[in-house]
Amino acid sequence: MPHNHPAHRVGEPEPGALLVGAEEEFLLIDATTGRPAPRIAAVLPDALELAGSQAQEELHQAQIELATSPCADLADLRAELLGLRSKLVLAAAPHEAVVVASGPTRRDGCSRPADHRRGPLPDHGP
Repeated sequence: MPHNHPAHRVGEPEPGALLVGAEEEFLLIDATTGRPAPRIAAVLPDALELAGSQAQEELHQAQIELATSPCADLADLRAELLGLRSKLVLAAAPHEAVVVASGPTRRDGCSRPADHRRGPLPDHGP
């Protein structure tokens, strides 16, 4: 029985397939003092060389963002995230900076980490 799907290239998702991507934000931290370091101007060119447009400047000068390409599955997303993180570490090192992931803020006002096994956080409005 012939199929009516147009041909697509190997490695590309089927037309109409759901894709997933991620953005992560990192603080640039001084390798000696452990304090935020406004080194985006020094780190970004190296990050762009290693990760292309997937490395992006943020508003704060001690912050940088990575964005994955759309991925067909979580294994591909994980692999791309790990690769991008490694590139960012390499870009920051010559500038005496380390990168630290900055996580989301809890919406319920609690300072302890979220326990996602307990279900969604209560909605307290916008």
